[in-house]
Amino acid sequence: MKRTAQKYQERYRPQYHFTPESHWMNDPNGMFFYEGEYHLFYQHYPKDIVWGPMHWGHAVSKDLLHWEQLPIALYPDSLGYIFSGSAVVDWKNTSGLGTSENPPIVALYTYHDPIGEQAQKNDFQTQGLAYSLDRGRSWKNTKTILYFKTLGFVTLETLKSFGTKPQNIGLCLWRFKIILLFTDLQTSSNGRP
Repeated sequence: MKRTAQKYQERYRPQYHFTPESHWMNDPNGMFFYEGEYHLFYQHYPKDIVWGPMHWGHAVSKDLLHWEQLPIALYPDSLGYIFSGSAVVDWKNTSGLGTSENPPIVALYTYHDPIGEQAQKNDFQTQGLAYSLDRGRSWKNTKTILYFKTLGFVTLETLKSFGTKPQNIGLCLWRFKIILLFTDLQTSSNGRP
């Protein structure tokens, strides 16, 4: 979708920052440079101007000022809405999803299951994986869910009581003064570990 000059001259539309042609946009995700293009993914609800089932919108630019909005990269599915995440070029094909001649672009993102959230389940958010082999123009969702087996929730103040030093933590996610300590990674292709 090329931007139309008239649409992007709207009175309150930012001129130096990307905005989608229409509807809800939220935080940016997965920004990288590949084959002459800057890529920007963003949380997007393409059917209304208010929050709704999140998708990942996608745009590219050659100069970070002029953007081309591409079709939706990731759609919500039976595993949930597409929330925050990141995307990278797997230059060495360590994922095995491409080749060394055609490295995959790999996206890792949070699946948000609104039904699980309403049921107050502990696992209503999981991590998904998708990839592209054509410069991000199309995406294959692996339907693989990444699960992290947790030791529990601890605050910075109680880290010492676990006898854990920060340099011994394999993966540590920080959010609202809570640290999640993860010990190993499990994957599943059916949505559950």
